[in-house]
Amino acid sequence: INQFQLHAGMGGSDPRGIVSATERGGTTVQAYRPLAHGFGSLLTNPTVQDVARAHGKSAAQIALRWVVQNGHALVTSTENPAHMRLDLEI
Repeated sequence: INQFQLHAGMGGSDPRGIVSATERGGTTVQAYRPLAHGFGSLLTNPTVQDVARAHGKSAAQIALRWVVQNGHALVTSTENPAHMRLDLEI
C-alpha cells in the first residue's frame, strides 16, 4: 500500500503522476486526507456542496465517494457515530 494525500480538490485523478506510478508497480493506492482538511477543505467547496445537494448526500460523502469511484482505498477517522454511519453510506 502506498498512502499519500489524495482528494478531489487536487486537480484530477492522478496528480503529479503518483497514482499511475504506484499502480504500475502493482501497489494499492490509499488516499490520505480525502476530505482535504486544512487544505481548502472539500466540505466547504461550493462545487462539492452543489453535487452533494443534487444527490441528497453530504459534502463528505461526495469527497469519499470520489476516492472510491477512482478505485482507491481511503483513510478517514471520526469519533462521531453519526459521521461513521454517513461515511459508510457513500
